[in-house]
Parts: sequence; structure tokens; C-alpha cells
Amino acid sequence: MPTFSARWPDRARFAVAALVVGVLALPVLSAAPAAAEPGTTSDPAAAAAGYLARQLTDGTHYVFDFDGSTPDFGLTADGVFGMAAAKVSGTAQAAATAYLAANADGYIDSAGAFGGPFPGSYAKLALVATVTGGDPHAFGGLDLLARLAALECPATGRPECAGTPGLFRNSTADGGFPNVVTQALAVLALSRSVAADHPDAAAVDFLAGRACPDGGFPSLFPAAGDPCASDVDGTAFAVQALLAAGRVAAANAGLDWLMSVRLADGSFVGTGVANANSTAVAVQALLAGGRDATPSVGWLRGRQIDCAGPDVQRGAVTYTGTFDGNALRATTQSAAALAGQPLTTLTAAGSAADAPTLACVGAPPTTPATTSTPTPTGAPTPTPTGTPTPTVAPTTTPPPAAAPELPNTNGTDGRQIVLLGVTGAALVGLGAAALLAARRRA
Repeated sequence: MPTFSARWPDRARFAVAALVVGVLALPVLSAAPAAAEPGTTSDPAAAAAGYLARQLTDGTHYVFDFDGSTPDFGLTADGVFGMAAAKVSGTAQAAATAYLAANADGYIDSAGAFGGPFPGSYAKLALVATVTGGDPHAFGGLDLLARLAALECPATGRPECAGTPGLFRNSTADGGFPNVVTQALAVLALSRSVAADHPDAAAVDFLAGRACPDGGFPSLFPAAGDPCASDVDGTAFAVQALLAAGRVAAANAGLDWLMSVRLADGSFVGTGVANANSTAVAVQALLAGGRDATPSVGWLRGRQIDCAGPDVQRGAVTYTGTFDGNALRATTQSAAALAGQPLTTLTAAGSAADAPTLACVGAPPTTPATTSTPTPTGAPTPTPTGTPTPTVAPTTTPPPAAAPELPNTNGTDGRQIVLLGVTGAALVGLGAAALLAARRRA
């Protein structure tokens, strides 16, 4: 008796072959992220920059927490840097830059109503102009670099400058709050301009001379007789300025100190607690100096709100792991670190206009159940110079929240799964029918 297979009609064989080919042709489900839809991003830096754009009051500036209305010019400048680094939110960048230009006199306190003019404000606005492709000699109608240079202490001729040639300060009793970060910003702003604007040796020597015996830098100048205590934020800004000015040896000593105090998880401690602000500026310094910042960037990623969080918070980087009012200030500096852009080379060139949201496939929008309000002592507070360094630690240190990798999705749409299932079932059904028919005919 002939075998069954030898008696199959050609049509049955063709049907079974079609079944096999159809099954093999089924798309394979992959865990790789799908391409982001227009207006969305899966890039952590771009997601942070999109969040920054959406926090601007009137689309132009940030405000202080204490009253929710007073413009925070220094934070606005930091926001411009963060958005520029991520190469997105170009429309928001332009609006914030225009706002800073229109209000430059108020930030600098040119009239001296509040102890200005502040050298740090001149320096920070000059950096904004440079980063965004503007002219620091004509920003808001002011020659920022010329005015900054005029505040540098000469060797003689200014009694308030006795013993501090090269220090940037004004003639008021408090000197416009000079500190290491202000000095670093001034040296950096001048170094990033044309050669004719570069800082003189006295200004760079003064900064390099503030190093502590261990190679790091403080944020504030220690009083006479007090020990020099190195600080992550002060060192990070000083290192970037020294690199921009060509003082590689002094910068490398600062980088060595930063590497020595980095925690095992990649974070850096500032004001007594590991936080995103200090870690972010340390990352910028490490990148500028060619050191490995990978663990620290990973730590920042772990503090970023991803698809598991409320949609209005997604992209923000938390100060210590829990979303609160400190997240905006933490995100302004973290965006540049996530983008791998130090202040030494930061530029907004090539920025896309839109402010993307985090791509979360299949994740429905959510809203926060409650809104955290920072306590007056819990928010990182800028100095009058516009320095982005937090000066007061939060009153409590919440444990870091577990944060899945960003974005929290494998890119698979549920509708695709249903379609694949229906298609597969149909092919299997056709094959079974063909096989049954072949048997009956045999």
C-alpha cells in the first residue's frame, strides 16, 4: 500500500508549503525601542531639555520658589545651557535668551541698588551670548566682557583690591560677593571669546592659587586662618575654567581630587548629601578633562523621571531621588551632563526648535496625586552672582527611588501583538484545512 505522503496531490503540497512560509514570515517581536513619534524622544538629555522648556514662566524665564513670581535670572541662564547642550527646545532657548538680554541690567544690578554690579552676572550672561551664537560685546545693549574686565582688581590703584590682583570684584564693601565659582565663570567667559578678550595671567593665577593642598578648590574663599576645604562644585567650575585658559596642570590636580571623592555609585556629595547638581557639574568637569564620567552619568539617569512617572514630570532629574521643587534646578545642570557637554565647548548650534516629550509607547498619561512643595531650607539657592551652586542641603534625604532605564518601554505596541496573533491564526487555519482536504482526497 502506498504511503500517504506519496499520494498527496500537488495542491495539498502547495498549501502546506504556503503554511510553512507564512509562519516563517511572521514578524519577530523585538525588545528594541521603536522609533520615537514626532515630538517625542527616547534620549535622556533631550527629554530633560523638553521638560525645562515646559517649565518656563510665560515661555521666557524661571522664577524663585519663595514667591513664584520674582525672576530667577541665574537659573534661566542655566536652563539655556541645558537646552543648548541637548540640541533641542530651540524656540524656548531663543525666548529665554531674549528675556535675559532684555533684563540684563536687572540681573547685573548695574545701578548698584543691591550691591552690584555683580561680576558673576556679567560672566554668566557673556557665556549665554557665546553659547547661543550671540555677541558678548553687544548683549542687551551692553559690552559684557569689557565691563567684566573692568571689575578685575589691578595690582595697584584700588584700595579695596589690596593683596588680590586678578580677583573679579566691584568697589562695594562686599565686593559683589566674589567667590571661586564667580572667578571661574569670569575666566571661562573671557577664555571662550576672541583672543583679544582672553583673561590675563593675573586673573588665571588668582584662580589657580585658590587650590587647596589636596588639589581641589573650595566654593567660597576661606577666611584668613581658616583651613582650605575642597568642594565638588567649586572644583568642577575651577577645573573647566583652568582648562579653557590653558592651565592643564592645575586642572588635572583638581580632576584627580574629583576622582578621589566620587562615590562607588558614581555620585558626588555637595552640602552633605549626594545630589544631582553636584554630580552634574562634576560630570562636566570630568568630560572637559577627558576623564571617565560614565558611572556618574548613570547615577543621574537613575534619578530621572521616566515613563513610570506622571507625564508632567517625565524627563526631570530629581535632586536626590524624589521629585520635588528642587527638580527644576537639578535638571538645568543635569541636562548638559546627560548630553555630555561641558561649559568649555557648549554650543546651541544645530538645535531643533521643538521641545520633545519622553516617548512612552502604550503608557497612558498620568497626573501626580500630590505636588511636593520645597521648604525654604530645602531648595538649592543660587548666590547673588548667579552661581548655580546649591548652598543649603535639603532638610531630609529621601532614599533614591528605583528608576527603570529610560524610556520604560520595549517599544512594542499592543495592537501589533493582536495583529500578529490574528494573522498567525488565519495562516494556521488555512494550512489545517488544506491538510484535511488532502487527506480526504488521498
